[in-house]
Amino acid sequence: MLLLSTPRLKKNSFYAALRSTLQHIPRTDKLLLLDDFSARVGANHQVWQTAIERHGVGKSNNNDLRLLEICSEFSLYITNTMFQLQNKFKTSWMHPRSKHWHLNDFVIVRRSYLRDVKIIRAMRGADCWTDYRLIRSQLSVRVRPLSRMKQSCKRLNTIALLTEEVGEIFNAP
Repeated sequence: MLLLSTPRLKKNSFYAALRSTLQHIPRTDKLLLLDDFSARVGANHQVWQTAIERHGVGKSNNNDLRLLEICSEFSLYITNTMFQLQNKFKTSWMHPRSKHWHLNDFVIVRRSYLRDVKIIRAMRGADCWTDYRLIRSQLSVRVRPLSRMKQSCKRLNTIALLTEEVGEIFNAP
């Protein structure tokens, strides 16, 4: 018997929906993905140079392959791995049994906009006990105004309204 609510099917449908959505977004648009992907991309920078930097945390898990494939396919970059910080400032979730902290929450941007990312850092010191930390990102987003096409301005001949023929056309009921 196959249950349709298994976590694997939910993950498959999520990544299929994500891939479908990314296919419809123009490559020139700025893109910022913020989510708990429940994926551990690890620190295997040599294999996934197009998606992560060398400052990842821990080992990867099964979900990382899907996320890294999507990032490589759509020229996306996991910015949490860009900065050399202590693990306590990178990790976002503590496993309940092992008490190890992992990096699960990601800030993902297009590779062409990496220069806009200033820092990605976990916020520590919540007033209550929680096994999650918020991820704070500082971005310098520059939005270019739409280019205005030069329109040829046609001048209106208002003197023609003084003639009777043109005046009758505009005064007709």
